[in-house]
Amino acid sequence: MDDMSLDDAPQWEKRPHSPYPDSGGESQPVSDAEAKGESTRLLSPQPETKDSGKASGTTRKFCNFPKSIPFIIGNEFCERFNYYGLRAVMVLYLTRYLKFSEDSGTALFHAFTMLAYFTPLFGAIIADSFWGKFKTILILSLVYASGGAFVSLTAMPIDDPDAKKWVPFIGFLLVALGTGGIKPCVAAFGGDQFDLSDPSQISMREKFFSIFYFSINAGSLISIFLTPILRGDVQCFDNDCYPLAFGVPAVLMVIATIIFVAGYPLYRHVPLKGNVVVQIFRCFVVGDDKN
Repeated sequence: MDDMSLDDAPQWEKRPHSPYPDSGGESQPVSDAEAKGESTRLLSPQPETKDSGKASGTTRKFCNFPKSIPFIIGNEFCERFNYYGLRAVMVLYLTRYLKFSEDSGTALFHAFTMLAYFTPLFGAIIADSFWGKFKTILILSLVYASGGAFVSLTAMPIDDPDAKKWVPFIGFLLVALGTGGIKPCVAAFGGDQFDLSDPSQISMREKFFSIFYFSINAGSLISIFLTPILRGDVQCFDNDCYPLAFGVPAVLMVIATIIFVAGYPLYRHVPLKGNVVVQIFRCFVVGDDKN
């Protein structure tokens, strides 16, 4: 019989070449367990490589948050400490130190609170239509800190009875304008720091708001406990130390402003889009002019 070449041999007589160099071209027997393991490895999804942690237009650090976030959180903690610390001793200050009646002191306290929760409307309008969030927070934080310092200084003994009784309300007014003005801006400014074109930052923004509101409650809780202690356990000018009780929150507000300004190079600024209240008002004005 003539010798046949390998290419001329029937298909079933061809021997598969082994991928192993030392097998001598012979196929190696594969156990069922090895075959099953190889199939599982090929069919299972391969692990994806992780990205560098940088989103478009935003450098991330600090546990994958934008680097500006710690400044906003720190600012909010100190600001809430200031506001609730002042509120914690305000009624006692009005009734015991300034000698207002219980009814008058309560009424003044609620007027202050009402103003603090009404002025956010104007803070939002200013931020959305005119100054932007950063400038609004900065300017009103300076107003806020000035008011806190003014309240602390006027809590010291004043010879003029009328001045002693009414001058502190300049400080209370500034505090109410400041806290109300920045209230609608800080959380929104924090949300602006996330680039939502990156899906991973959507979940990070949700975590940010949880941490943000935790800082609000933490600052409030600590100040409500600490400020009355500073007032009652420390004596100054032969009386309860209201200058210290108001002064510590005022210092925290100064620190809050410094922290906020320190993060300026890292902030992500969103262009102004206008405020819906202003837009509605303009519609009424235009409609009235046409009539």
